[in-house]
Amino acid sequence: MGVRFEEIILPDSLEEIGRNAFAWCQYVKHITIPESVVKIGKGAFAGMCALESADVRVPWIEWRRYGKAMMLIDKRRDELLLCTGGEYVKIPREVKSIGEYACAGNKELKRVKFHNGLECVGEGAFSNCIGLEEVTVAGVEELGGVFYGCDNLRKVKLNRGLKKLEGTFYACRSLTDVNFLPEGLMEIGESTFSNCWNVKKVTVPDSVRIIGDEAFAYCEALENVKFGRYLDTIGEEAFAECSSLRRIDLPENIKVVDDKAFYKCTNMQEVRSEAEHIDFISEVFGQCERLKRVILPNSGVGGLSFLGCDSIEVIDIGGELDDDGVGTYDGVYYMQNIRRIPKVACVYLLPGGKRGVWRMPENWWVEMSYYELLKAVRQFDSIVCPGEHMPILNDYNPYYGGHERFKEALHDGRADGKSCVLVVRKEMREKLLQKRKEDEMDVWSMFDEIVELKDE
Repeated sequence: MGVRFEEIILPDSLEEIGRNAFAWCQYVKHITIPESVVKIGKGAFAGMCALESADVRVPWIEWRRYGKAMMLIDKRRDELLLCTGGEYVKIPREVKSIGEYACAGNKELKRVKFHNGLECVGEGAFSNCIGLEEVTVAGVEELGGVFYGCDNLRKVKLNRGLKKLEGTFYACRSLTDVNFLPEGLMEIGESTFSNCWNVKKVTVPDSVRIIGDEAFAYCEALENVKFGRYLDTIGEEAFAECSSLRRIDLPENIKVVDDKAFYKCTNMQEVRSEAEHIDFISEVFGQCERLKRVILPNSGVGGLSFLGCDSIEVIDIGGELDDDGVGTYDGVYYMQNIRRIPKVACVYLLPGGKRGVWRMPENWWVEMSYYELLKAVRQFDSIVCPGEHMPILNDYNPYYGGHERFKEALHDGRADGKSCVLVVRKEMREKLLQKRKEDEMDVWSMFDEIVELKDE
């Protein structure tokens, strides 16, 4: 918060005005700068949006009118230090850079136009200009958090030489269609469009290689994203909590999708990509509670990519189960066991929306968690184990309530009141029934109904 006074008169002995010296003095209407001043720090006049007049005695500082706007310009550095008033501001050609927060909080401003010779725009230069509706950007190669908090910004034109955006349009809540990104843009950096609540559609040009952390996070109205063909990386929480997003088609060149990139996209229903290999970091699609279809035939997944996605019905990940025990079999995704034991396949993703029968691969020794088994007996009518060995439960301990929890899942965990049926080979069925008779501690012998597998 700025100090509430209206006039600043600096002494004749003053040589330096430090960084942010009068920043956010929002009620100051007049300032006197003596001839003795030889240095002015960055952001010294940031956010002084009420300034109406200035007595500037320093020969290299100019205070002058451009249209209805008033500008304070450092002629040594060709830098715009402050701009107040005026509905339309066209940056003068002699200005090569715009200082930090130079026009921040200018409530009168509606339109801004840059020129091709502009080289740099400081952080927050036009931030919180709540009346700003239209910007035309030219000259610069990078833009930081220049327009954040411009609530009424609706129309944006960006130059083709622009390479990177970062935090540029954060919380610009009147934007609805991000279709203005120029070909040649390489990176949509951190928080560029975060909290743009009304954005419904995003078109990413082919030139973009990186979408940074939280770039489109919390865009709750976002329904459609068209990615560029050469996109390489999607950062952490890039589209987190985009609750209107229903489908994602990742491009063929994508390599990395970082932690929680699509976290809590609660209406997401389908994910597709033909990419050869995607490095999914941790909870990429975590808590996408309505996700039903995951089609990644040429790529595997890792970490906890689909944690909390309990509605998945159809998956095709990594193609068919290969010789390393990686791939999809009967709608369940398997990964190679960490000990790399031959012919052992580990259950990695058992779709929560899959129903009816779960058939395991015949020529593999299946490894799974006890948690996955509890989940399976609640959702399937029958579990078919056609192999010579029963699956390995890698975290099961019968002496710490394991049996009781299993019985509860088997009998009380199903809405239809039925119990899951175990289907095994004849010789395996006989072994399990013998264990039951001898009251051995074996979870597989506890199924109420153990059925012999018939030749198909």
